[in-house]
Amino acid sequence: MAFFGASNTSQSLAEQSDTERHPGSLAKFSAFAKLCESIGMSNKRAEKSVFIASYLRTLSPREVLQATRCLSGYLFPVRDQKTLNVSSLILINCVASCMGVPGSFVKDQLSRVGNLGELVKELFASGVSIPVSDRLTLDDVISTAVHLSSVSGARKKSEIIANLLRRSSPLEAKFLVRILSGNLEIGLQESDVEDAVSRWQNINISRVQSANMLLGDIGETALLCLNGNINEARMNIYAPINYMHATAVTLDDDLLGLLPEQFVIEEKFDGIRAQVHIGLDVPGLAPEIGATHDGLRIAIFSDQLEDITQKFLDLIPGLAALLCEPAGTVEAVGVILDGLIVPMREREIAPFSELQERIKATNAGLEPADLTPVGYVIFDQLFGDGRSLIQENWFTRAASLDKVPFDLVTTFRVRSTVCASVREIELALEKSEIKGSQGIMVKNPKSSYRPGRRGTEWLKICCREAPAIK
Repeated sequence: MAFFGASNTSQSLAEQSDTERHPGSLAKFSAFAKLCESIGMSNKRAEKSVFIASYLRTLSPREVLQATRCLSGYLFPVRDQKTLNVSSLILINCVASCMGVPGSFVKDQLSRVGNLGELVKELFASGVSIPVSDRLTLDDVISTAVHLSSVSGARKKSEIIANLLRRSSPLEAKFLVRILSGNLEIGLQESDVEDAVSRWQNINISRVQSANMLLGDIGETALLCLNGNINEARMNIYAPINYMHATAVTLDDDLLGLLPEQFVIEEKFDGIRAQVHIGLDVPGLAPEIGATHDGLRIAIFSDQLEDITQKFLDLIPGLAALLCEPAGTVEAVGVILDGLIVPMREREIAPFSELQERIKATNAGLEPADLTPVGYVIFDQLFGDGRSLIQENWFTRAASLDKVPFDLVTTFRVRSTVCASVREIELALEKSEIKGSQGIMVKNPKSSYRPGRRGTEWLKICCREAPAIK
C-alpha cells in the first residue's frame, strides 16, 4: 500500500521493518486524534514533545513515517511536489452529505462556530456510533490522502472523503478534516517533532536537526533514527531544503553588538528567491521535476519550496552551463545554489516592477521570447563535489562557488567584500543607494548555512528610499 509518496528507499525500509520488528494490528486513528487533542490543550513545548515521543513508541516504522510528517504539517516529501487540492467547499459538502443536511446549513453553522474542525466534532457528536471493527487506522487516513492527490474532480474527491468521515468518531472527524485542509491547528512546529524524535530514540537533538536539515523530511529522519542509521543522512539533489533568512536591522541599531570582528558585505537586490538544483538526468527521477537540457536536469524552487522551473524556462540553458564537465558518478555530480531571479535589461539588473510584469504575462500564457529577460544572481552554494556544504562556514562555501563558471549574461555572482568596521557598512549602503539597489547584506563568514533559521548571522540593511526587503 502506498504511503505519503516517500522515496523507494524509505518505503522499502519501512516495509521491511514492519514485518521484522512490529508485527500486529495497525494503529488506530483515534489514538492519533487523541494525541492531537492533548497537544492542542498543552502550552508547554517540552510536554508536547513528551506526548509525541510516547505515541511514537506504539507505532510501526511505516506509521512513524506517516505520523511524524503529519504532525510536522505536511503529508508528502517536499521533493514530490504533490498537493491534495481539497477545498473548504469540498469538505463542507462532504460533512453535509454525511449528516444528511444541505451544504447551506453547514455554512451557517460554520459562521457560528468559526472553525470547521470544531464544527464537525460538534455535529458528529449527535450521529450514530461507529462499529469498533470498522474504525479508521492511521494508515487508512494517510493512504487515502495519498490517493486524493492523484484524483481529479470535486465529486470523486468528495465521495472518498465522505466514506472516511462515515467511519469517524467526532474527535476523529475533527482531525481528519484538519489534515485534509492542511493545518492541524494544535500549535505544533517541526522543531517540536524533532525534539520528540530525539527523546523517543535517545539521540542528541542536534544530530536529529542536522539529519532533518539534510533530508528535508522529518519522516525519513525518524526512520533513520529508528534503524540506527542517522549518520547516513545525505542531502539529495532535487529535494529542496528550507532557506536561511536574514534579520532586518538599521544603521540606528547597535551594529557593533551584532557584528563579529570580520564580516562580509554583499549588495542586496530585489528579486525572487530561488534555489537551483542541477544534476544528471538519470532514470528514476520524477519526470515532472524541473526541466532537462543536454543530459542534465535543472530544477528551480521558490522560497515556498515549490517547483517554479516552468515559469523560467529561458534560464535553463544558462543554468545548465553552471555545471561544468559533469563527469564521475551520479552521486558526485551536481550543485545546489541559493540566489535571486532578477529582471535584466542590457546585462544590467532592472527594477523589480519589470519582473512583476513578466509574472503577469507568464500567467497570461505568453512565451519566454515575449517576456522580460531574467538572470540569476547567486550568493551561496549548498551542495557540490558530491557533498553537502551547509555545515561549512561562508569561506568554504565561497571557495566552492569560485569553481562555478558564470556567463555574466544570465548567471552572475554577487560581489562579496570582507570588512571589519561599521564605517565600511555605511559606505557600502551609500553606494547601494546611489545605484538604486535595495540595500546590503552583512554576513558572519564563520557561520554555517542554517536552513529555516533567521538569526544575526545574516543581517539585511535597507536603503532609505528602497522598498522593504523581502
